[in-house]
Amino acid sequence: MNKTKHKDRQVFILRWKPAISSFSLDDYRECIRDFPDWWEGNWSVYEYEKAHKGDKFYMVRVGEGNTGIVFRGQFESDPYEGDDWAGTDKKRHYMDMICFDSVDPDEPAHITAEELQKAIPEVDWMHGHSGVLLTDDQARRLNQLWEDKFGPDEEAEADDAAHEAFDPDQGHGAHLQCIDEDIDTIVSEALELVPKSKVVVGANKLYLSDDEGLYEERTVFMLSSDEGRPVTLRSLVVAKEDRNELISTVPYANAADNQACMYVLKRIHEYSNGAEAVLTCANLDDGEEVSFYDVEYALNKDKYRPRYVYPFVITALAYNCKVVPEGERTIELDAETAARMHEAAQHTMPHEADDHPMPMSISTAEMVMCMPIDKRYPDDAEFCSPIVSAVRRVKFMGRNFYRMEVILHRDSADFDDDLPLTLVARTDLFDRAPRKGDPIRAHIWLQGRLATVDRPDEQQE
Repeated sequence: MNKTKHKDRQVFILRWKPAISSFSLDDYRECIRDFPDWWEGNWSVYEYEKAHKGDKFYMVRVGEGNTGIVFRGQFESDPYEGDDWAGTDKKRHYMDMICFDSVDPDEPAHITAEELQKAIPEVDWMHGHSGVLLTDDQARRLNQLWEDKFGPDEEAEADDAAHEAFDPDQGHGAHLQCIDEDIDTIVSEALELVPKSKVVVGANKLYLSDDEGLYEERTVFMLSSDEGRPVTLRSLVVAKEDRNELISTVPYANAADNQACMYVLKRIHEYSNGAEAVLTCANLDDGEEVSFYDVEYALNKDKYRPRYVYPFVITALAYNCKVVPEGERTIELDAETAARMHEAAQHTMPHEADDHPMPMSISTAEMVMCMPIDKRYPDDAEFCSPIVSAVRRVKFMGRNFYRMEVILHRDSADFDDDLPLTLVARTDLFDRAPRKGDPIRAHIWLQGRLATVDRPDEQQE
């Protein structure tokens, strides 16, 4: 259902002439004084039709003074139209950006104009428009020039590796296995349900690429089959001149209590259609990462900034799930293994009167784990947790499911602060009905959305 092709992150050159710019040297000094690690801004981009969120840029200071590259960064929005910064009647296209590696304006540039001209002579570095796309070869040489001077960017390499590993052209066929093993049947039924989805969750204007890789602004609508139910079908539709086009349709497990947790947004893995994404976030308390498919990314795309904190509500659907059998809820340790553990924790391990360690058992009934299993699909995870709520039977698309609360993140210091997770699993996955207190093992698809104040009241089955 993804119609557009993926474009790798590109590299643009922005040009800044402080003598005539609305962004003065004093403005720049204030930014790097108040925010020495990184800061935000926006900039007009000449070749905006080729640019999109996630592209990189280098800022080149031109004119007088210490010319050359003075900082670099990444675009944090798609292009949007605004008034001319110079005060004329013409319109310009701007992009929000996050800026880092800023040099003091009274010091030489990171890479001087002379060094740039020598390394990539075909580019007129000191003249021209601001917001010009480099060719792949020019971008490679500029990135290499930076790395030769300052060493590899480990954080950027990690982000690049994550983006390269992620599959941006994935559809939602596999995800529908959470609803039914018969993918063809469930796809057919979902397509029949989309025209009957009368609830408009929201709409947004996004820059989406066409089949030739060119970006154009389109209105995207999000529809829902029924927001008041425990599970709903969410669909993305893009409005076009001659027709409306379905981008995707996915089942979504609504949270039982809308409890949100604060997370630092680390990475955005965007689908090739530009309207869907998997977010990787870190728990604000201990930095533990979790990745989930953002069900409302198309509506909130322009709000997200890496390294910022957001409240997210996370839920999950299960591909497979079972209650852990009684015989698999303990791990038996022999005396030798127990002895090694005894050395590490002498005051807590059981031992005989003569201080010889005893064979021991470790219970796994309260163990919590959520571990990604494939870098291409980081929102899929192996999972285990005890059930911490009553288990409720619900229906979706004529099929029966169990809905329960489990634990996504365990606070080892205080179980009262454990973070619950609403999990929905097909009833046919279980040998018997699960109950509160049962430990479960599952393969799950994590979903989430930005927390909002007003959500529909849930209808009773």
